Amino acid sequence: MKKIEKIPDVRLEQTEINNIQTVMNKCLKNYKRASLYCFGSRTNLALSGGDIDLLLNLQEEIDSMEKWSIEKKLKIELLNALGEQKIDILIETPLNDNPMIKTIEKKVLLWSNHDDECK
Repeated sequence: MKKIEKIPDVRLEQTEINNIQTVMNKCLKNYKRASLYCFGSRTNLALSGGDIDLLLNLQEEIDSMEKWSIEKKLKIELLNALGEQKIDILIETPLNDNPMIKTIEKKVLLWSNHDDECK
């Protein structure tokens, strides 16, 4: 799993980023090509507060039950790692039908388990 050291333009403490990366390594070790992005208010340095909006991009198709299971597992692990915070997770797959994902204007890469995303 690749650790992305310097992450610009995101309002998360380095310890929070490290904890997120640790959770991703633990929870997504069985997926070959996955990336996690932060989007929303935490990518605007002029703002303060706000929930943590995360977009998980999986390069393989999964069924809705597996998607739900991943989302719940990540939320529980992230709450344990980060403390009580509002965390929203969207999951994107090749055949994604979630129109919300198409509206995301800016996203910041926090974690990836493949080389080409970390360049």
